[in-house]
Amino acid sequence: MSESLKERWISAYLKDLFKLFQKKKLEWSHHKDRKELTFLIKNKQIIFHYDTVEIFPLDSGKN
Repeated sequence: MSESLKERWISAYLKDLFKLFQKKKLEWSHHKDRKELTFLIKNKQIIFHYDTVEIFPLDSGKN
């Protein structure tokens, strides 16, 4: 995946996150020991680490 495509993809998810924050319909958790912030959105789990972002379907077996 090209860098510009990755940026557009992540940008779209961040816009969705912001909309859900505004509607207060966002499920999230913070893990200080792992330095990450996890959001659940549109049947996907988005994990913001201190230096990376992971996005994957919830049914992928990763938690």
